[in-house]
Amino acid sequence: MGAWRENLVASDTDMKIKTKQISGTLALLVASLILVGFISIYLAISKSNQVIQELTESRLESTLMLKKSHIEDYLRGLIQQFELMSKDQSASAASFHFDSTFPFFEQSSGILNAEKSEDEIISLNTFSPHILNV
Repeated sequence: MGAWRENLVASDTDMKIKTKQISGTLALLVASLILVGFISIYLAISKSNQVIQELTESRLESTLMLKKSHIEDYLRGLIQQFELMSKDQSASAASFHFDSTFPFFEQSSGILNAEKSEDEIISLNTFSPHILNV
Protein backbone atom coordinates (compact mmCIF):
# COMPACT_ATOMS: atom_id res chain seq x y z
CA MET A 1 0.00 0.00 0.00
CA GLY A 2 2.97 2.33 0.56
CA ALA A 3 4.15 2.04 -3.07
CA TRP A 4 0.72 2.74 -4.40
CA ARG A 5 0.52 5.84 -2.23
CA GLU A 6 3.93 7.06 -3.38
CA ASN A 7 2.88 6.60 -7.02
CA LEU A 8 -0.29 8.57 -6.34
CA VAL A 9 1.65 11.45 -4.76
CA ALA A 10 4.23 11.38 -7.58
CA SER A 11 1.52 11.40 -10.24
CA ASP A 12 -0.26 14.21 -8.36
CA THR A 13 2.99 16.20 -8.32
CA ASP A 14 3.50 15.51 -12.03
CA MET A 15 -0.05 16.73 -12.71
CA LYS A 16 0.61 19.94 -10.76
CA ILE A 17 3.82 20.53 -12.71
CA LYS A 18 2.08 19.85 -16.04
CA THR A 19 -0.78 22.15 -15.08
CA LYS A 20 1.64 24.88 -14.08
CA GLN A 21 3.61 24.38 -17.27
CA ILE A 22 0.48 24.60 -19.47
CA SER A 23 -0.90 27.62 -17.59
CA GLY A 24 2.50 29.35 -17.76
CA THR A 25 2.73 28.73 -21.49
CA LEU A 26 -0.81 30.00 -22.02
CA ALA A 27 -0.11 33.09 -19.89
CA LEU A 28 3.05 33.79 -21.92
CA LEU A 29 1.12 33.35 -25.17
CA VAL A 30 -1.73 35.63 -24.06
CA ALA A 31 0.71 38.28 -22.78
CA SER A 32 2.65 38.26 -26.06
CA LEU A 33 -0.60 38.52 -28.08
CA ILE A 34 -1.77 41.46 -25.95
CA LEU A 35 1.61 43.17 -26.37
CA VAL A 36 1.56 42.67 -30.15
CA GLY A 37 -2.03 43.96 -30.23
CA PHE A 38 -1.15 47.15 -28.33
CA ILE A 39 1.88 47.78 -30.53
CA SER A 40 -0.14 47.31 -33.72
CA ILE A 41 -2.90 49.63 -32.44
CA TYR A 42 -0.32 52.28 -31.54
CA LEU A 43 1.31 52.02 -34.98
CA ALA A 44 -2.06 52.17 -36.75
CA ILE A 45 -3.13 55.27 -34.81
CA SER A 46 0.16 57.09 -35.40
CA LYS A 47 0.11 56.19 -39.10
CA SER A 48 -3.51 57.33 -39.50
CA ASN A 49 -2.70 60.63 -37.79
CA GLN A 50 0.23 61.11 -40.15
CA VAL A 51 -1.94 60.34 -43.20
CA ILE A 52 -4.66 62.74 -42.03
CA GLN A 53 -2.06 65.47 -41.49
CA GLU A 54 -0.56 64.92 -44.95
CA LEU A 55 -4.00 65.00 -46.59
CA THR A 56 -4.91 68.19 -44.76
CA GLU A 57 -1.64 69.85 -45.74
CA SER A 58 -2.07 68.87 -49.40
CA ARG A 59 -5.64 70.19 -49.46
CA LEU A 60 -4.54 73.44 -47.87
CA GLU A 61 -1.69 73.79 -50.36
CA SER A 62 -3.99 73.14 -53.32
CA THR A 63 -6.50 75.67 -51.97
CA LEU A 64 -3.70 78.17 -51.52
CA MET A 65 -2.47 77.66 -55.08
CA LEU A 66 -6.02 77.99 -56.43
CA LYS A 67 -6.64 81.21 -54.51
CA LYS A 68 -3.25 82.52 -55.61
CA SER A 69 -4.06 81.89 -59.27
CA HIS A 70 -7.47 83.57 -58.87
CA ILE A 71 -5.88 86.64 -57.30
CA GLU A 72 -3.16 86.77 -59.95
CA ASP A 73 -5.77 86.55 -62.73
CA TYR A 74 -7.84 89.27 -61.09
CA LEU A 75 -4.83 91.57 -60.66
CA ARG A 76 -3.70 90.87 -64.21
CA GLY A 77 -7.15 91.92 -65.38
CA LEU A 78 -7.00 95.10 -63.30
CA ILE A 79 -3.63 95.97 -64.79
CA GLN A 80 -5.05 95.50 -68.27
CA GLN A 81 -7.97 97.72 -67.33
CA PHE A 82 -5.68 100.43 -66.02
CA GLU A 83 -3.58 100.23 -69.17
CA LEU A 84 -6.73 100.54 -71.26
CA MET A 85 -7.96 103.47 -69.19
CA SER A 86 -4.60 105.22 -69.44
CA LYS A 87 -4.53 104.90 -73.24
CA ASP A 88 -8.01 106.37 -73.66
CA GLN A 89 -8.25 109.77 -71.93
CA SER A 90 -12.00 109.96 -72.16
CA ALA A 91 -13.47 108.94 -68.81
CA SER A 92 -16.74 107.70 -70.22
CA ALA A 93 -15.01 105.60 -72.88
CA ALA A 94 -12.69 104.11 -70.28
CA SER A 95 -15.65 103.39 -68.05
CA PHE A 96 -17.46 101.76 -70.95
CA HIS A 97 -14.44 99.54 -71.70
CA PHE A 98 -14.15 98.65 -68.04
CA ASP A 99 -17.83 97.69 -67.81
CA SER A 100 -17.79 95.73 -71.06
CA THR A 101 -14.82 93.59 -70.06
CA PHE A 102 -15.56 93.25 -66.34
CA PRO A 103 -17.59 89.99 -66.66
CA PHE A 104 -14.51 88.32 -68.15
CA PHE A 105 -12.42 89.38 -65.17
CA GLU A 106 -15.17 88.44 -62.80
CA GLN A 107 -15.29 84.95 -64.29
CA SER A 108 -11.52 84.50 -64.45
CA SER A 109 -11.03 85.67 -60.87
CA GLY A 110 -13.77 83.43 -59.52
CA ILE A 111 -15.74 86.23 -57.90
CA LEU A 112 -19.40 85.44 -57.56
CA ASN A 113 -22.07 88.08 -57.14
CA ALA A 114 -23.05 86.52 -53.83
CA GLU A 115 -19.50 86.94 -52.54
CA LYS A 116 -19.28 90.63 -53.35
CA SER A 117 -19.66 92.90 -50.42
CA GLU A 118 -21.51 96.18 -50.63
CA ASP A 119 -18.18 98.03 -50.32
CA GLU A 120 -16.94 96.38 -53.51
CA ILE A 121 -20.14 97.27 -55.36
CA ILE A 122 -19.96 100.87 -54.12
CA SER A 123 -16.29 101.15 -55.14
CA LEU A 124 -17.14 99.78 -58.60
CA ASN A 125 -19.97 102.28 -58.91
CA THR A 126 -17.64 105.17 -58.14
CA PHE A 127 -15.46 104.15 -61.10
CA SER A 128 -18.38 103.71 -63.48
CA PRO A 129 -21.33 105.90 -62.56
CA HIS A 130 -23.50 104.83 -65.50
CA ILE A 131 -24.02 101.43 -63.79
CA LEU A 132 -26.38 103.20 -61.43
CA ASN A 133 -28.27 104.51 -64.47
CA VAL A 134 -27.76 108.07 -63.21
